[in-house]
Amino acid sequence: MPLNLQLAIQGGGAKIVALMATMEAIDDLQQSGKLRVTRIAGTSAGAMVGAIYSAGPKAIEKARIRLQSLSAKQIRHLFPSPFSRKGLRLANMVLWGNPLWSTLEIEEFLSDQLKNGSASFHQIGHLNHPSAREIALKVVATNLSSSKKEIHEGDDLLVPSLLNSAGLPYCFRTWTKSGSPVIVDGGICENLPSDELDQPEDVKKFGRVVGISFKPGGGSRIDSIANFSVSLLETAMQNSMQRARQRLSGDYLFDIRTTIGTFEFEKALERLREDRGEYDLIRSDAKKWFEEFVDRETKAQLEGARVLVGDPWGSQGLSMMDKLGEVYKVHHANRRRETSFCSLVVRARCLAKKDSDDSGQPDIVKYASEFKPKSEPIFCQRIHVSGTLHESHTDRTQWAIRDLTQPERRFRMIDLPIRTIGAQPGKDRELLLFLDPPLAPESGPYRFEFTDLVTGFMKPLSEGQPDDLFVLTSPSQGVIGQIDLVLMVPAGAPFVKITGRNGSPGNQMSSEELKRYEVPIGYRAMGWTAKNVVGGTEVRADLSFL
Repeated sequence: MPLNLQLAIQGGGAKIVALMATMEAIDDLQQSGKLRVTRIAGTSAGAMVGAIYSAGPKAIEKARIRLQSLSAKQIRHLFPSPFSRKGLRLANMVLWGNPLWSTLEIEEFLSDQLKNGSASFHQIGHLNHPSAREIALKVVATNLSSSKKEIHEGDDLLVPSLLNSAGLPYCFRTWTKSGSPVIVDGGICENLPSDELDQPEDVKKFGRVVGISFKPGGGSRIDSIANFSVSLLETAMQNSMQRARQRLSGDYLFDIRTTIGTFEFEKALERLREDRGEYDLIRSDAKKWFEEFVDRETKAQLEGARVLVGDPWGSQGLSMMDKLGEVYKVHHANRRRETSFCSLVVRARCLAKKDSDDSGQPDIVKYASEFKPKSEPIFCQRIHVSGTLHESHTDRTQWAIRDLTQPERRFRMIDLPIRTIGAQPGKDRELLLFLDPPLAPESGPYRFEFTDLVTGFMKPLSEGQPDDLFVLTSPSQGVIGQIDLVLMVPAGAPFVKITGRNGSPGNQMSSEELKRYEVPIGYRAMGWTAKNVVGGTEVRADLSFL
């Protein structure tokens, strides 16, 4: 079966050609049966590309060929610069409430592309029918009259909705004297509309949400009215989507690398025509990224892994979490188990150089534990999720439990975020996992595996300050056979020294002991290990730069 997924697509003006390259790659994978796009939420150019993709197989390719047939003169006619002589004359029109650019040619282009054979799609809901690709499309716009986001979907007219979403202020839209609502570019409110797709019940039905965005660039030089105006708009749109980028995180966010600016329409046409140029490179990168995504998600599903996206400890009712923590403490915390092994492995991507692929990505935190229940069944398990003593943000948590004697066995897990009384929001996070079926007495051994993406997990170290790694144990775990603390840092980062905290058992791991952990290319590892640790003991290692 193909993997179901939902797409949240960022707007980008002239960068629409980079979005088209990405969607052509996704089209290839959908036609090969590897994935199926079920829903799309898009803003501006992202909404247009999402609509064209939804019209049917090869629709993006058809649109690309049509755009390639345009001349540079036609592009300048469609999008005259407001800062050219002709544009300055047009700019005077704005004073009278007239936009700089006409939408007539764009309406004609969209109407021509939003067809599949004899079928024409006039309403957004028509794209969710068998004559199209059966994709539910949400188009995001901004209602200036109500100062709110506006979602077009279902029975709303398709082309007018897309033009609303792409209604750049002054360029395509200005004020109105009729008293009717003024609808402009959706990027002002929400430029990466993942929130429209990622409700838990929707994820179960329609698949995981993947964001298609543009890798943030560096600052630009502001030395003219043109640069000032463009930077003003782009900054507003960039800041509107930072929360969405953080929520999706690296594993669910495809970042497009492009040299095209938001208003560089002639340059976009050049890139579209290059043989084996930027367009083909983006398409190739997207195909590789989505193939790896499908493989990873399919494997996780087959292994019975569960995923939690976002940070409920920072947004949900804390009093209920406290009560659940008390329930666990009273009824389940003291059920004995025999623990043979624990490990905490951190990949400190926060130390990556700015021009590397890992730059700006959350740290990867992996926790594993192998154990056997003793005389009582285990109905639920409390897990500490990447706790820190400083402020941090959990972007995604994935976990699985495996019966090491029956690898094919699957467990159903119901997860609830909880807190221990006195915990601090954003610092102390715990999950309570109810197991179906419960773990029988004297059965197993079992292995719990957690992978967290945490922004700011190694924040002190990234700021050149001392940091630490630690594992908290409980008396119910008995004597733990071995506990490993492993840190992986980019090869180009300063050398980090790892030492045991005073009173903490253990010693530095040898190169031979570190071989049990797979170190990514471009990283080096160091570690601390402790053996035969009495439950209730804290194992902690200090980290500092030499």
